[in-house]
Parts: sequence; structure tokens; C-alpha cells
Amino acid sequence: MLTLNQIHAQIVTLANAHFQIAEVGMGTIAELQGKPDRLYPLLWLSNEGGSLEDNYKVDNIRLTMFGRVIAGEEGQDDDASEIEVLSDMQLILLDFLNYFHQQHGQEYVTDKSATLEHFTERTNDRTAGYSCVLELKQFYDWNKCQIPQSGASIPPSVDGLTLYDFCDQSVIDRLTATQLACLSAEFGGADVTIQVDGNTIATTAAGSTYSFRSKDTAGTTIGTIANPSIIADTTIRNDAGDWTDTELAEGTYTLGLQRVIDSDGSNVDTVDYKPIADGAVFTCTPATNPSLAVALDVATIEFGSTLTITATPTDITPTNYYAFTECSAGSLTKIGSQAGNVFNWAVDSVQGANTIYVNADDGSASCFNIGGEALTVTTVYMNNAFGGALGLWSATKRSESFASAWGRVRRSSDNDEADFSLLTGAPERFDNTSIASNSSPASHDGDTFATFIAATNGFVPNIYDQAGSSDGSQTTTASQPKIATTGTINTNSGYPSLTFDGNDNFKVWNNTTAPAAYQGLSDAITIVAWVKPSAVISTVGAAWSPTFTLVELRVNSSSSTTKVPFSFGFDNSRLRCGFTDNYTTNAENVISNSTFTAGNIRMVAVTINGDVVKLYRDGLLDIEQTLTVATGNRSVGALNSSLIIGSRSRDGGQADSSYYSGDVMDIAIYDTVLSDDDISKLRSYYLS
Repeated sequence: MLTLNQIHAQIVTLANAHFQIAEVGMGTIAELQGKPDRLYPLLWLSNEGGSLEDNYKVDNIRLTMFGRVIAGEEGQDDDASEIEVLSDMQLILLDFLNYFHQQHGQEYVTDKSATLEHFTERTNDRTAGYSCVLELKQFYDWNKCQIPQSGASIPPSVDGLTLYDFCDQSVIDRLTATQLACLSAEFGGADVTIQVDGNTIATTAAGSTYSFRSKDTAGTTIGTIANPSIIADTTIRNDAGDWTDTELAEGTYTLGLQRVIDSDGSNVDTVDYKPIADGAVFTCTPATNPSLAVALDVATIEFGSTLTITATPTDITPTNYYAFTECSAGSLTKIGSQAGNVFNWAVDSVQGANTIYVNADDGSASCFNIGGEALTVTTVYMNNAFGGALGLWSATKRSESFASAWGRVRRSSDNDEADFSLLTGAPERFDNTSIASNSSPASHDGDTFATFIAATNGFVPNIYDQAGSSDGSQTTTASQPKIATTGTINTNSGYPSLTFDGNDNFKVWNNTTAPAAYQGLSDAITIVAWVKPSAVISTVGAAWSPTFTLVELRVNSSSSTTKVPFSFGFDNSRLRCGFTDNYTTNAENVISNSTFTAGNIRMVAVTINGDVVKLYRDGLLDIEQTLTVATGNRSVGALNSSLIIGSRSRDGGQADSSYYSGDVMDIAIYDTVLSDDDISKLRSYYLS
């Protein structure tokens, strides 16, 4: 069992190893205030006591993460600065809760529930942060050996004359005749009746001795003083004569149980001993060991799908089951614990080979499936998950059935162009070994990208839709996003990225009739984008359009038929999605609560379910809002419209306004409404 000092030492060790924590300390808030030269971010520990609950010792330690709010952070000194600090401090605090919940070989347990308390301007350094109580439970067996004692018994206390004193002859000699008569009347003096088998054979006076004589059936006295009984005690011995025991005359001797131990000494059994002429006859029943069989409903599963794990115990009635997964790298992760033997797990383990283990425990014994059950976790393809995407543009394979070139690359040295395949990685992605095809001139066909690009820059005039046939194109060379810089592919977290410089975009279609699949897109829409914006700070954009537009669908007209089903991007350091249901009078926006900083990789998403709009940041719901103005049917129908990636379009169809600036790894459009859990699974997949 860890002492309070050892628990504190573990927390301090973890804090010192944490890259984001500058200082760790311990004490009261008053002691923190009096501490000079504080470094931030700062972890402060406070002991909040504990308790003993049944067989558990509980220690409560408050963890408080302080971050300093600096004037000018995020471009200005307001609540937005505090939100950034609060968000960072909350994530660091969660690191500690996650660490202790995983145990790392320790015997303590933690509660999965904890209250996260935020604060601002707590100290004289203008700080903000989060605080919570870490509750550690350790088994406590109430061992009396922990109580120091000498082992001596407590003697009785006797005051005055008691019956004990009558064992002393000198006390008896001092008694008067009256005292003797009184004691005799109270404690004795009556004749004693002697019976044998219920028959009275004699009466003897109190204090006298009655002598028994044993006689045989002839009436002759038998036995002597030295041997008063002819019935002697019985000696019991083994055949070898190296063991004996004695049983009193006419007593019953009970043979002990035969103890059988196997060759390694681990299993012990006891049986009745039955002596016969040629030895002991008994039947040994081997001791049974509990076992556990585990079955998976499938052996191969896609990341994010639900796996059913069924554990079947033998020779044990478990009260708890614990399930774990081990990935190919050797990392063991807890799936869950419960009383039931069937687990339904939303798979969030790393891709590739995994092994599933289950431990069953009845409180005194336990067992597990030795060797585990093999499970292969496959790639999540955005076009296959959650009903399928309507449009999907990426230089990484996001559709399981997609086998074509992801896009076309123009090199800056001579404007030669070629389509390029997706080859390596899990999932497959564009890299230096990707093969050229459909090149112009044709002599580049079969070249690797490294050979084709050499040390020049690469730009993308065409990006192909992995979900259908709505490809994006840009014929103006100055407006083509960049994919490679001086021969090196632009990447973020290992994924190829298209860089938009604030003057680039793709026209999926422009000022023409939309493809049939998009004409009725209105009340069930999801957009997911994996991006790293290089510019987010600006003044507020147009009535419905963010200043930095990621993707927009609109009808191009100056008449009342103009509609904007969505215009999605960044504006004034926040995520924004704008809508209209006519030209401009019925415009409405949904703007995120959280702020964004340039240069950070983010997964952003918006879902449109009728008039209910949700914005997401990194897989988590940021804001939910019901439209009250731009309501109703927002479909573009057969009117001339534009779907532009990287900017918005104007009334006349010119796609040259509100350009996005930064990197784009993926953009997907669904004609279904993804759930909060779906969005979270996509985020987890990206991080796996």
C-alpha cells in the first residue's frame, strides 16, 4: 500500500516528466501566493484528507493547473485569451487523471468520475486553469499486527477476602466455628448419592471418600493399585514402526485424512484413509483449475465499429470481468470492466494486429484466456463510414474502393503535368514513390513523383473526387494550391497537404447546374475538414460568408432565387458557418464558442439537421444552434450554382472572394447527419 508521501512523489515525478509543466509545488493556496518567481504552467498539489471505507483506504489530493493569461495572447486581452489557457490547462489535468486510472502496475484504483472546476484570476499573476480532486483507493485489511503490544494478559483485580483465599491454609485456620458453620451451610455439607448407569449404589457423607471396586462376573475383585483396570490403553502404530499414537481404553480413534500432493507441489487433495491388508485404498479426484474461453464475433473489424466479446468461464462463478487489448507494439489498454460476461466495444485501438484478453474474478480466484484472441483492426475509410460521403477530396486514400489517381500535379519548372497514384502507408497516401500517368507530355508516364518533381515546386490543377465524379479543378496557374516545395511534398502529421496561399481555390462546379446528387442537398448535411489554417484573425466577413472560406455551396444570381446552403470557414478567430434562404435578407450565421490560432492542426466539422446546426472542434461538440431566419429548404435545385473549395463565389459566379489561407489534408461532404459519436470516432481515427 502506497503512503501519502509516495503518492505525492509519483505525482511530482509525472509532472517533472511532462513537457508542458514548468513547475510543480505543494501546499495551500496561501502558500502558493507567497511563493516568489512562479513558473507557468504550474501544477499545485493540496492534500484534502481521506477516509476509510470498508476495506479501502481513500486519499484525496487536489490537483490544480495554473496557466498565466498574457495580455495580447490570441491578438487581444479578453475572454478569448482565458479560454485558450483554460483549454490547455484542462487537457494537462486530464493527462494526470488518465495516467492514474491506467494504474501502471499499482494496486490503487481511481473513480472514473471527477468534477473539473475552472477558475480565472485566482492568483496575483492573473492566472486561469482547472482543478479537480484525485481520489485514490487502496485495499486496507485492518491488520491487527500493525498495533504495537507486549502480548501480556491482564490479571484480575481482587479486593478483600475472596474464595481464592481459601486455598491458603493459614486463612482457613483463622475461621471461627460460626464462620465454618455458615460456609458449610452455604457451600456444602449434603450427603453425596453415587449412581452407576442411573442406579443408586451408595450414599457417602460430604467430604468423605468412596472407594470403587471392580469385580468380574464371578464377583471376584480384580485390578490392583498399580493397575486398577484390566482394560488397557491402545497403542496404534504404522507398519514400519516409526510412528505411534495412543488411544484411551474403550475410546475411538479416528484416522486422519490422506493428503495427496502432485509432483510440483501446487495442487493438494485430501481423501479418506481406508487401511486393508495390502495398503491404503482411496480415490483421488484431481483439483480443478478455473478457466476462461473468449470468443470474438469477428476476427477483422474496421476502426470505430462495435466488437462483441463473449467470455465463458469454467469452474468459477465470476463477479467481475476485465477486458484488455494489446496492440502489435506491446501496449496494453483497458477496454472496460463489468459484472456481465459480454462486452460491446467501439473499437478505438491502433490499426493492425491486436490481441484481446479477458480476466474473470470471483473475489478469491481469477483466470484469463491464456494467449488471447487475435483481432485485426482495419482502416476507417471516410467514404465507407457512416453511410458514405457525397464528395471527398484528399491526397490520402479515404475510400476503400478508390483505385485511381488522387489528383494532377504541375511542376513549376516547365508546367509539365501528370496524374499521380496513392501507394504507401496505412492508409495509402501520395508520396515520392507515387507513379505518374496520363502525363503531358506522355514521356513522364511511369515516373515516380520524386523523378518527376526533382527540386521544383508542385501545384495541383485537378483534385479528383474519391466519393463520386465531382472533381475539383483550377486552370489559372496562379490560383492552384501547392503540394510540393522544392521537391518535398507538403505534409502535416505524416499526411500530404495542399497549401492554399490566400489566392487559391478549386472549382468543383462553377455557375452551372449542380450534379443531380447535390441538387436536393438541403436538410441533412455534414462537412468534415482536416486543416491547419495559417490565417484566422480578421474582421467579420460578409452577411453569410466567413472571411477565410473552406467550402461554400451557393446559387449564383442576383435575384431572390439566390440561396446559400452553407458557407463554412474561419472568421474573427472562430469557426463560422453561414446560411441564406434567399438573396441576402434572410442570412444567418452559427459561430463557435472556442477560438482558433493560426498554425494549429484541427479537425473541424458542421452538421445541418433541418434548422439545427452543430459546430465541432477536434471531435467535440462546440456549439448547437437552431436557425430562426435562414430556415426551410436550402437546396440549389437545377439553378446555376457553384461548389468552391478554398473561397466563396459572387453573384456572377466569380470564385474570387474570401479566400482560405493554410493547409488542407481532407474535405468531405455527407448527405447524412453524422452523430456526435461518429464525429468523435473520426477524430480518434486521425490520431491513431
